[in-house]
Amino acid sequence: MEYSSCCFFWGVSCEKENPVTKTRPQKQQEEKLWTEFLNQVEKDEQEDPLGQYVSKKHQLKSSADGSRPVRPKYNDYERSIEKKANGKYSSNKIAPDEPCETGGCGGGGYIPPTFVSSENQGAYSGPDNPNGYIYDLKIVSNSGVNPTNPPGYTRLPIDLNDKAGGSYIYLTFIRDPKGVHNGVEYYRNHNYASGPVTNVEIKTGGSSAPSPSFNYYHIYEYSTYGYAYYGPQDLNNGAWGSYIWSYQTKQPGIPIEIGILSGDNDRIQPPIGWYKYPTDLNQGAGGKFIYLCKKDR
Repeated sequence: MEYSSCCFFWGVSCEKENPVTKTRPQKQQEEKLWTEFLNQVEKDEQEDPLGQYVSKKHQLKSSADGSRPVRPKYNDYERSIEKKANGKYSSNKIAPDEPCETGGCGGGGYIPPTFVSSENQGAYSGPDNPNGYIYDLKIVSNSGVNPTNPPGYTRLPIDLNDKAGGSYIYLTFIRDPKGVHNGVEYYRNHNYASGPVTNVEIKTGGSSAPSPSFNYYHIYEYSTYGYAYYGPQDLNNGAWGSYIWSYQTKQPGIPIEIGILSGDNDRIQPPIGWYKYPTDLNQGAGGKFIYLCKKDR
């Protein structure tokens, strides 16, 4: 299977024995219907009958105690899809013992997942970084419109709140050591806050970010006001569900590339050679299944 460094489509298979084999035209029609359904939800032209997918108009303000409601979430092979006479779509939960026959699982889902990565993006090979390693990660977010990248940083083009409402949230990276926008961690612990990124970490917790692991620090949200205004960013900001926090380390180790995997079921996998972190970045928020991935250089 061919793929580019920026976008990759990957199928998964149904685990039920003797599934009904769908013809290529049947699969293409299902993919078309599912795509149209998600587009209508995103444009706020209809609601998802099961409440999983929502448009960006859904912005949740945190309660006084920090608690947030949870949206339902289903794998696409657990859902039917049908276009009604009025042009809207119905989608119901499929009984667990008959996913393949009723319109779900053949081939693993309706739409192939999308994988985007830093590989071959944001190129740099100056004498201070001849191997072109990633030297920093930053989050950018905005509740109304797509946010602006930090100067010199390259964005991975998947919204980490995709189809879950909330803010637009993106992960960015830079390879030029001179262009890194250092946060407070650089001035507190220079040895482990400079050099190539060697690992990342995802934690879930309350409305206040959990402390980083030893020699890790937050992947900060960028601010044009300077490093003193950088702060941790909840990756479900403005959406429902869990509070999710991201961290990076630059302690000595193997430099990594970063990827984002997005799809409509929890079986999706990145290309061979990539590691998928197990936490869904839309945990409890409905929307797409989104996972952070890494690959050793």
